[in-house]
Amino acid sequence: MRTEITVLIPARNGAAFIADAIESVVDQSFPRWRLVISDDASTDATLGIIRRYLSDTRIQLIENSVNAGLAGNWNRCLDQVTTKYFIMVCQDDLLYSTQALQKAYEIMEAQPRVPAVYCDLMLVGANRNPLLARGFHRSGLVDSSKLGRRSILQTRNAFGVALLFRSEAAQGLRYDPRLALAIDVDFSIATAKRQPIYHIPERLIGYRYHGRNQTGVLLERLVQEMTHIAGKHGIPLRPWHRALMTVSGYTTNLARQAVLWYGARAS
Repeated sequence: MRTEITVLIPARNGAAFIADAIESVVDQSFPRWRLVISDDASTDATLGIIRRYLSDTRIQLIENSVNAGLAGNWNRCLDQVTTKYFIMVCQDDLLYSTQALQKAYEIMEAQPRVPAVYCDLMLVGANRNPLLARGFHRSGLVDSSKLGRRSILQTRNAFGVALLFRSEAAQGLRYDPRLALAIDVDFSIATAKRQPIYHIPERLIGYRYHGRNQTGVLLERLVQEMTHIAGKHGIPLRPWHRALMTVSGYTTNLARQAVLWYGARAS
């Protein structure tokens, strides 16, 4: 049986949540996957937790003794892709539906020009408790150029979390080490190459909100990163756009803090 999907989990001190991420892959109805976990010199119990799952021959652990940082470890993961498709699952997040890989795979096979598949999200708390469904109000083929520009002007990820990338679309690409808060937006724009992406209007990924989420807190840096991404991909910005980005980012941060507050009370 040929392996079709490489699931990548970059790990760094993820003992609190990484078991959820791994088990969400193991529970998938689609069986033709391999899971590669690249540990970035963790100093907590992460490695011990991962090793509990290595009896499954589809799961591979890469132990790195030197901390390469966010982009460095994500790029180590990219080097492990040997299949037609891949997905990057952050150690805090999880595949929320057991049908997630199956549904994404079927779209990719039916839409050979689509570089990536995205989906709606379920925001979950520290205890995996559902907090809030995030729908993107779209379905099917979506203009990736508009999503890229919207992400920058609204200072938030308008793509969402990628459910599956076509490996061919990401060939030669790397995660930008100059970015931290918007690194996924940059990679989404780069892989799409202005081609339409596909959106499944179902909650197939669980995106975890917890006290260590920092994107909304570091607003000034986020605006700087989005400005860098705009220049990198030839997305024009007017002088007044930076003020708009700051206001939009502040509003997004307020909404994020409200979700965190609700999650703390619901836990």
